Amino acid sequence: MPQTKMQTSQAFNINSAKPRLHPKGIMEFLWWSFGLLLFAHLISTYLLVEHGIYIKRFDFNHERNFPTFFATFQLAFAGILLWHSFKAATSKSFSVTWKLLSFVFLFLAFDEFFQIHDQLGARVSDVKIQTSSWVAPYMAGLAGLSVIGVPWFFNLPLKTRWAFFISGTIFVTGAAGVEIVGDILKTNFGFQHLYYRLAITVEESCEFIGLTLFIKALLDYYFSQKDELSLPWVDVDCRPPIETSKPGEAPL
Repeated sequence: MPQTKMQTSQAFNINSAKPRLHPKGIMEFLWWSFGLLLFAHLISTYLLVEHGIYIKRFDFNHERNFPTFFATFQLAFAGILLWHSFKAATSKSFSVTWKLLSFVFLFLAFDEFFQIHDQLGARVSDVKIQTSSWVAPYMAGLAGLSVIGVPWFFNLPLKTRWAFFISGTIFVTGAAGVEIVGDILKTNFGFQHLYYRLAITVEESCEFIGLTLFIKALLDYYFSQKDELSLPWVDVDCRPPIETSKPGEAPL
C-alpha cells in the first residue's frame, strides 16, 4: 500500500523530539551572522579611528567577544562535521585522517576561545614581530598535516576537493598572510590607524568566509552520502519539508 505524506511525516519524527533544520538554513544563519558581525565591527572601527571610542564587544581583534564566540562555534561545528563525515564515508580507508582533522578543528576552537596562539606569540622572543611568532609553528603543523592528508584529499570527490581547497586557501591567507601584514602596519602606524584596522578586517573576514565555505563543503559532502544528520541538539535533514494534511482533509 502506498505510504501517504502524513504517514511519512510521522515516520520521520516519531523517534525524535529535536528541532529539524535544513542545511540551507544553517548556511543562512552563518552568512547572516557574519554579515551582522562585520557591520558591527566596521561601526566600531569608525568610532575608534575617528573618535577614539573602542567597542571591544564587536572588534574582530579583541578576545572573548561576539566575533570570538562565533569563530569558536564555526571551528567546533566544522570539527563535529568532520567526525560525522568520517562515519558517513563509504570507504573507511582514511578514517584516521578524518578523525585527526576533527580533533585538529576542535583544538583550533579551543585555541580560538582561549587565545593559545597569542600567548605563544607573546613568549617567543627571537622573532622581530612577536605577535606573528605563532605563525611559524602553526604553519609547520599545517605542512605536516598536508603531507599526511594528501592521499585522503585526492580520494575525495572532485567537487569536494575544490571546495576544500578554495575555503582552505581563503582561511590560511587571512590567518597567516594578512596577519603578518597587519602586524607590520601595527608596528609602523599604531593600533588605531585606519591601515591596521582595515588589515584586521580583511584578515578576520577571510577566516570567517573560509570557515563558512568549509562548513558548506562538509555539509554537501555528508549529505551526498546520507539524508539526515543527528546532532545532540538538532537534526539536520537535506530532504525537502513534507506537507501534512489538515484535520478533516484527505491525505495528500
